[in-house]
Amino acid sequence: MSFLKNVNVQENNDMKRQKQIINKLLKKLENKFCADCKNAPPTWASINLGVLICINCSGCHRELGAHISKIKSINLDVWPLDALENFKQINNKIANDYWEYNLNLKEINFDKIKKNRDEIMKFIRNKYEYKKWININEIDPMQKIKQNNINNNININNNLNNNNEKYQFNWNYFNKNINNNTNINNGK
Repeated sequence: MSFLKNVNVQENNDMKRQKQIINKLLKKLENKFCADCKNAPPTWASINLGVLICINCSGCHRELGAHISKIKSINLDVWPLDALENFKQINNKIANDYWEYNLNLKEINFDKIKKNRDEIMKFIRNKYEYKKWININEIDPMQKIKQNNINNNININNNLNNNNEKYQFNWNYFNKNINNNTNINNGK
């Protein structure tokens, strides 16, 4: 029973930490509105695309499928730790600078599409599934963040390995002292 209690306490602590991080994200000007319809405040996120979205647009993302957009509630779901860390490095503006790079604002009437489910679905499908407006000279910002994290981990590991070479354990000294201590303890 105490194991389950510890798990629940840890989960509560994780949710508190998550809420603190997400609340900071939502206070940023770039995240005050849905990344897709540009209207409602975000209550959901696509953790692999790096966008904060409203409840209506989250339904469209779910329709795309988890192979394109992995949806999590800002308030109800526990996020994977790496997703939380990644979201500290991105916001809706950074994501849309990639996903909507070639979007002609005259082409899209956001007042119209936010009222029509079929129109917003068409817009979201064009944006994320067909990648109609992406910057072809860049990589997806979440992939860039993940790549930077991998490179940072490699650098950290390389630094640790280099430090290990400098501070190799001196087995000869250790063995000599152990033998001396054994001889002392044995009365020699």
